[in-house]
Order: sequence, then C-alpha cells, then structure tokens
Amino acid sequence: MVFMKRLALFLALYTLYFSCSNDKPTDMGADTVVTIPHTYSVISTSTIAKDGKTYIEERIRILRPDSVKTYAQFVKVSGNDSAAVVVVTMPYAGIDWTGDSLDLRWAGYTTSPDGLYKDVDGVLYGDSGTIVYDKTDLNKVIDLINIHLVNNFSVLLIYGRFYAGGDVLDDIADMKAGMWYLAEREDVDKSRVAVYGVSWGGFEAVYAAVNADKRALPKALVAIAPPVDFQNFYEHITSRTGSALTFMEPYLRRILSATKGNNFTGLRSADLCSKLPPATLIMHDELDNLVPVSQAKGVVASCGVEALYWPRLTAPATDGVTHGPILDEPISSSAYLYATTYMHLSLIGNRNIPVNEIYNHAALDSHMVAVFRAQKAGRDISYVVPRLKELCDPRVNLFNIGAIPVEQLSGAEAVTRTINRIWNSHFTAAVIKDSLESICR
Repeated sequence: MVFMKRLALFLALYTLYFSCSNDKPTDMGADTVVTIPHTYSVISTSTIAKDGKTYIEERIRILRPDSVKTYAQFVKVSGNDSAAVVVVTMPYAGIDWTGDSLDLRWAGYTTSPDGLYKDVDGVLYGDSGTIVYDKTDLNKVIDLINIHLVNNFSVLLIYGRFYAGGDVLDDIADMKAGMWYLAEREDVDKSRVAVYGVSWGGFEAVYAAVNADKRALPKALVAIAPPVDFQNFYEHITSRTGSALTFMEPYLRRILSATKGNNFTGLRSADLCSKLPPATLIMHDELDNLVPVSQAKGVVASCGVEALYWPRLTAPATDGVTHGPILDEPISSSAYLYATTYMHLSLIGNRNIPVNEIYNHAALDSHMVAVFRAQKAGRDISYVVPRLKELCDPRVNLFNIGAIPVEQLSGAEAVTRTINRIWNSHFTAAVIKDSLESICR
C-alpha cells in the first residue's frame, strides 16, 4: 500500500511536470541516417583459444553524437574476414573494463545473492527500486556466445548497462551506436547479420534491428519476451500488483523519462513494421507477468512477423515476478534451441553447411507438452510447425546435453522422439517433417 501511494504521487507529479514541457522524444520511426558522426576507439584486444579454435576479442568504446559513450565487444574466429555476425544485446551485464568510474564502482559492490541491487544511478531514482546487475567477465561472455562461434559466426555484444541510468531512448541510442559500429567493420559479411535478445534485451534487439545502419541491415531477428509497444507496456506495468509492481518500478521510470509522460511516438508496434528484418521471430510465454504476451501478439497483428508461443490454460497472477515457465526449462531451453536454429539457418541461407545446436530433450518435451495441452483444449497450434520443420532441416545437428553421455543426433530424430512420446504416435525421422501439419491440425 505504501508503494502504491508513492507510485501514484510520483506519476501525478511527473505528468504535471511534463505537461508544461515542449520537449518531445526522438521519433525512432524516422530515417536513421546519421547526420552527426559516431566515432569509436579500441580499448583492448586479446586472443582466446577454446575447443581447438582461436578467437580475436576486441573491446570497443563508441562516442555517440550526443557525446554519451556506448560500449561493445566483438569476437571473431581468427582468419575469417567475411563471417556472418550474430548481435547479442546485453542489458544487465556489468563490465569493469570501460575505464568509466561508474562501472568500476558497480564492479566493486558486494555480490548480491539474488542479483538485485538498488537502482542508485537510475533515471528519476527516489530511493526505491532494485535492478538486475550481472558481473560479467570474458569467460562468461565466451560461454554465452560459444554456440555462435563454433558455427563460425562472429559475435557483436552491445552493452545497454541498465544499471548506469538512462532511459528507453538512451538504450535505443546504445543499440544504434553498436549497429553503426558493426557497419564500420570491413571484416564481416554485412549481408548476413542476425540480432538476438531476451526480455529487456529483447526490446534492445528489436530496436537495434529497426535502427540498424543501412550498410548492415539485419537479415534475421529473434526476441524472447520483448517489450515492443511501450504504450501497452506502460499500461501493463501500472496494472500489476504486489511484488511485480515493485519489481517493475525502475522500468516504469525509464519509460516515463523517454516519453515525457505520454508521448509514445516511435515506441509502438506499428511504428516498427517497415524496418523489421525479413526474418523476424518473437517468442513468448502466455504466463509472462512481467512482459505480457500481448506485446508479441500486437507486433504480429501490426507487422505480420512470425511468433512462437508457450501456450497456457490459465492467466498469469498479477503479482508474479516471472516470465513464465519458459525460463524454468532445463538448460538448454527450447526457446534458445529455436532461436539459434532460426538465426543460424537464416545466416547460412542456401549454403549446404551443417549447423550444430545445443539441445535438451526434456526442454523440448516441456514446450511440446504445453502445445499438446493447448491443442486438446481446441486451440490453434499451427505456429509451432515452422519451428519444428527448421529443426528437421538435414543440415541441423543437435547435441543432447540432457543425456549422459552427451548424445549427437539429427534435428529430425529429436523432433520425432518428442512427437512420438507426447502424441503417442509412431512416426519415423524420414517422414516427420512432411507429417507435422497433420499432427498440429
């Protein structure tokens, strides 16, 4: 109740303040040609040896036209000067290599057991609100992106540094700066770029893609549980209760700062459609109480992009601090398997090149059980067919880390096992791809 009263007062004062202001947020739907140049410098370069391969890692400082610094990290397979690139957004990663006193201060904080810290540098902070902060070193980065590297894709990580303050438009400017930097590089295939992010990183991925430099427009985009339409998202946050409302308060402040209280121009689903990549996939759990599934359904309705859902037969509790069971699956999650397969196949195009993906049979089963239950309840589950067909692509090799020892199998074999277990069917890997429409009717 105390929090609700404080939030109501904050919103009233904030709206009053900006009703007297003529400032307007940047129209992110406008032309993205840079009129004042970005510049960048290389902070450091290192060589990494892992699993028989050598990688070159560079840490980058980008000076934006507004004189704010953005940080990025580029990792490439040594000797590959025309590689496709996967862009990974990093909203909560804490980095200590920037030389920025703020980053060094955060790196020195005592580790929080739950990963939550006071939002002391957050915009409009008033001694309330905690944020996620994840101390991130090079080993953690390489583990995170290794699946892209082993498939011979370079990786660009763009750091949003949520803990450093800023607001929604500032995060978008960070992503735009990172995409500009990518376009500056001469050692990448700029026609083969994919962008990926989860939750707030999903928002950053979507807006990185639509604000990409025209010299390196993304071919593919995958976002899991992304806030996309900030007018809808604002309304969702203010309708939450209890722990969820408390958890989302720092996000609310960043939205209000960017929109001056009520101007969502350029920050709605319909504003994005013309600039989304040709291959765009949004994934969402219907029990997500932090970012509602209406975000995914809204951009699908507005822009006609592809979506994949984790269907549920109940509604989320309004006080739940959760993205739904999608993130509770065993490692590696089904969402991550779908995401990497979608991006990697998009990047290789028609080339007869194998892609190797990490898979956990229990995670894939978990998603398919939810889909099966939705089908039995009379719901449309046809959206799952394209993703299963991708897994059945003969170029897809899976490594089942849910088995001991790790098992290697084809994607078609994995899909067949899951379908047969859950639908009590008797398909073979040879026919499963052509049978999926009939199974998922």
